[in-house]
Amino acid sequence: MNRNQLKDAYLQDKNIRTDKVVVVSMRNNKQLKTLTKLLDYLNYATNYHFNRYFLKKKSKRIGFYNNNEDAFNNTHSHIYLDTANYDFDEVVKVMKTEWLKLDRVFDKDLNRYVRKLLKKCFFSSLIYILN
Repeated sequence: MNRNQLKDAYLQDKNIRTDKVVVVSMRNNKQLKTLTKLLDYLNYATNYHFNRYFLKKKSKRIGFYNNNEDAFNNTHSHIYLDTANYDFDEVVKVMKTEWLKLDRVFDKDLNRYVRKLLKKCFFSSLIYILN
């Protein structure tokens, strides 16, 4: 799948919230493998919080669409969410608390923020993420 196909898939799926992007940053020189493992734990913990039986009921599952990036001293991921009819702000609030539980560094240098995207900025943001 190339960049244009991925962009079209994000735009055509009505369940994915493309108006907001969640950025999770480690701000360390860690490997992408470590970030991917932490994001798997975050996905499990967030889904478990909203629905204990999310492994059996796929329709109630919160989807994470990760675009991981590796930069010097800043390994981070841009996440688009499929909130499965849950409130977006509530899902992000739970993600923040669960990410703090996964924090292995106690000086709280893990950073999270949510950025609202305008429709005209979505294409440039998606092209930046996919490069």
